[in-house]
This record gives sequence, structure tokens and C-alpha cells, in this order.
Amino acid sequence: MREHSNMKKVLIAIDKSKSALNAAKFGINYAVSHDLEIGIVEVTNYSVGNIDAGVLPEEADKASQIQAKAKVEQLKSLFPNTVIKEFEPIGKPTDEIKKIIETWGADMLIIGHQTHGLLHKIFSVNIEEQLVNHINIPLLIVPEK
Repeated sequence: MREHSNMKKVLIAIDKSKSALNAAKFGINYAVSHDLEIGIVEVTNYSVGNIDAGVLPEEADKASQIQAKAKVEQLKSLFPNTVIKEFEPIGKPTDEIKKIIETWGADMLIIGHQTHGLLHKIFSVNIEEQLVNHINIPLLIVPEK
């Protein structure tokens, strides 16, 4: 693990959940108090759209990106004197986060922990577990509450 004194950049991964907003607030406060650069990423998954409803995949992707941008702007308004670098890629969240860690040079990743019901746990991919096993920087998981 890297020593704190060598840390320069913190990447905060958010999504549409309430826990992500909590993690982002914690991460920004942490970074500001330790004089670290801040990056925020919300990955938009590729969408299949809804052809029957006339929604093409590109339109669904664009709508998701607009929502992501709004969340980042909300965070920026809560921390108006803080410089926050934005990343808004489209793709598989774990892959895109790993790319940003490597290209931007993040020294720590902060995400929010989400609790889910049994069916969600059975049928979904746990991003926390994937990140723990595939990144080489410290991962801080902020509790939901």
C-alpha cells in the first residue's frame, strides 16, 4: 500500500444511489483536508435502449450521461471552491474505472457501499468485489449511512 504522504490524487466513483452521494461528500472532504486532487467518475453502462418505445441506445446513453453530469454539478455546487476533475465514460464500470485509475494516476479509489436484497445479490455483478480484485491502489468503501 502506498504511504499517505505519496498520495496526490483521489478518484471517487459514483452512480445513481444515495450511498454514492454520501461517499462522494466523504471523499471530497477527505481529499480537501489532505490537499489531494479530486476526480469524480460516473460510468454510463451501454444501453440497449427500448426500440418498442422508440428509444434508441444512443439516446438512452445520452440521457444517462446527462443525469451523471447533473450529479457531478450537484456535488460541485456543494463544494464551490474545490476543483473537481470529471470523468464520464460509457462502458463496463469496472473496466472504465480501471482505465481512469491508470491513465489519470489515481492513488486511491473511494466508492459507496450498497446493501441489496437477496435477488439482487444473486443476479448482479458486485462492482466492489470486482474492484478489490482488479485494482492495485487502496480502495475505500464508505458505508451507506
